[in-house]
Amino acid sequence: MSTVYDFTVKDRKGQAVSLSEYQGKVLLIVNTATGCGFTPHYEPLEAMYKELKSQGFEILDFPCNQFAGQAPGSDDEIHQFCTLKFGTEFPQFAKIDVNGETADPLFAYLASEKPFTGFGKGLKNAALNKFADMNNKKYGDKTYIGWNFTKFLINREGKVIARFEPTVDMKEVLFVFLQEGGFGVNVLSPVRKTVSCLLKLAVVICAAVGVFLSARAGRNSFMGGNRVFMYFTIQSNIAIALICAAGGVLLLKGGEIPRAWYVVKLVGTVSITLTGVVFAVLLAPLFGGSAWNMQNTLTHLVVPLASVADFFVVFPGVKIDRKHVVWVIVPPLLYAVYAGIAYVRGWEFARGQNYPYFFLNWGSPAGAFGFTDQLPYMGCVWWILALFLFLMAVGWCYLALADRIGKNSREKA
Repeated sequence: MSTVYDFTVKDRKGQAVSLSEYQGKVLLIVNTATGCGFTPHYEPLEAMYKELKSQGFEILDFPCNQFAGQAPGSDDEIHQFCTLKFGTEFPQFAKIDVNGETADPLFAYLASEKPFTGFGKGLKNAALNKFADMNNKKYGDKTYIGWNFTKFLINREGKVIARFEPTVDMKEVLFVFLQEGGFGVNVLSPVRKTVSCLLKLAVVICAAVGVFLSARAGRNSFMGGNRVFMYFTIQSNIAIALICAAGGVLLLKGGEIPRAWYVVKLVGTVSITLTGVVFAVLLAPLFGGSAWNMQNTLTHLVVPLASVADFFVVFPGVKIDRKHVVWVIVPPLLYAVYAGIAYVRGWEFARGQNYPYFFLNWGSPAGAFGFTDQLPYMGCVWWILALFLFLMAVGWCYLALADRIGKNSREKA
């Protein structure tokens, strides 16, 4: 048997139920008890069920009396207790054994896929380990489950992808569940949601004002005039404003936020970071005080800072595979191609200048692959490669830092 869909169980009325009826859904299979210290887990389980049922989520509840006799009632008595005390609505099945010769085959299978590895560290967990060992030693090598409220996460293909011992905090269960269960992501607290919406609004307004002022500034000003839209900075401002606007709408609607939006947000944030870094480190020192006008302050400083701040509000708690970091090089790659075409065709970015930035001047003394002791110091290819490496490093660091912030927040919760 390769998936949970191959098993048949009995409902609390004694009728056979094939788990194939749940095919295509995300399942959380739990062995429960009504008189256990972990019985309050019913409350967050029911909250999860109500929130995610419409997205194809089911909790399958299997009462078990093998752990210190903590589920002594009949199936109907157990069901009545759960519905009256916790308001549970998820399916509850007939009482079963989960260890020993009489163990239900479903739980033997689940444990074979994700074996018991202990209850974790700490004195409380050590005490439970000792107590569980005493309770379960009679089952020998057929001890599949350590204690009540062991939870197994099943994906939409019927595969066991995670096991949670009862000592795992339900907030951690919910976090892993949302990330690994194939759901869209929307795990912001009300405070984080409000802060994110305000930051997104700031990005949209500042980008719009900055772009408008840049276009109206005239071609004699630094990065101004009607050709301002040819610059990566302005294009990045427009892109991140659209990304933030879309994210704000999704947050206000309260529905799930597609994981794809987070990848696009990562790409946009890294791109706007590049504009800020290039301006602060290269362009502003080169052009001096003339670079620090209102429009450049908005597009090169305020928008990047607000975008990065919003990133660290929304990303902690969101699991994005590090392989997606490679996407951050796509915008500058496309722009490098665009700038190269502009150079060949003689399009003017400024009067008498057919390149946007000095490091994309293919006609400089350094050319494509050379080096020189004056600007741009090295050829365009080396600049492009250096920028790609820088962007991937920034993207990786952003994700790593967001993961660390999310982990610290869950540990403090």
